[in-house]
Amino acid sequence: MRSFATLAASVLLAFAASTRAAFDADVESTAQAVADAIVSFQAQNLTPDPVPADVFQPIAALTVTYPQAGIVGVGQRAPKNQVQDQPTYSLNITSGEAANFRSKLFTVIVADPGAPSSNYNGLVVRHCLGNNFTIGSDGVLKNTTALVTSYMGPAPPAGSGPHRYMHLVLAQPSGFRAPADLSQPNTPLVTDWNLSDYFKEANLGPIVAASFMIVQEGQTTASTVTTAAEPNTASISATAAQLETKFSSGASSTAAPTGTNTAGGSGGNSGAAVSSVHIGVLGVSVGAIFAGAASLLL
Repeated sequence: MRSFATLAASVLLAFAASTRAAFDADVESTAQAVADAIVSFQAQNLTPDPVPADVFQPIAALTVTYPQAGIVGVGQRAPKNQVQDQPTYSLNITSGEAANFRSKLFTVIVADPGAPSSNYNGLVVRHCLGNNFTIGSDGVLKNTTALVTSYMGPAPPAGSGPHRYMHLVLAQPSGFRAPADLSQPNTPLVTDWNLSDYFKEANLGPIVAASFMIVQEGQTTASTVTTAAEPNTASISATAAQLETKFSSGASSTAAPTGTNTAGGSGGNSGAAVSSVHIGVLGVSVGAIFAGAASLLL
């Protein structure tokens, strides 16, 4: 579990990001916030499974704000009764990324892979799925179409351990069409969803911003629950330094993979060179360079 100091730093980073101009965010604080998310996802074993490493390429700081709980930072524990209503999502983006984000539509997903487990099957509970989000001048994401799966608040079974509820923001390809079975409003929550398969089927990605919160019901009694590692502050600092270099050079990109959208329509940005942040920490490569590797998502 995250130490108080580490968690406090995460919340402060989220607050600092949320108070800056959405499209002119401070490079240093944005890099720190994004690095915190990257390293925390790795420490919790949320990537490469269930979140594929080649899709997990955050380059924006995501602030998740609930009506009751307020801002919930990366890895923060949240009382179940305070996170039952749909949150607001806002992104902070460096000026070098502004044009990319203004021209994109985004998919937002909330998913629960459960507590860290010795027999994890790679599936998640889908708590929310929405497409065609736009980003306003204030950085707030707003959906222009009805949610496919409306937000359902956390309901971890008693004794099942600390569940990790992931908030993922993905770039949609040009001509995006949702897969037929996940295209209509009021599609219910499911407990056996494969994120990797869905990303490939919908030709979605990369994940440009991410966070997660922890909700637990009672003391852990499940024997398969394992203890997640504490995010390493040295790794966060090293990752932040690499991100600062990327942000300053303008080397990162929100571009979606090239090719054909398998769900229908003309997917991708045909012929476009696609670059992304490529960070390696904790011995794991987070994100692949999309140029020449787009076929992984087709």
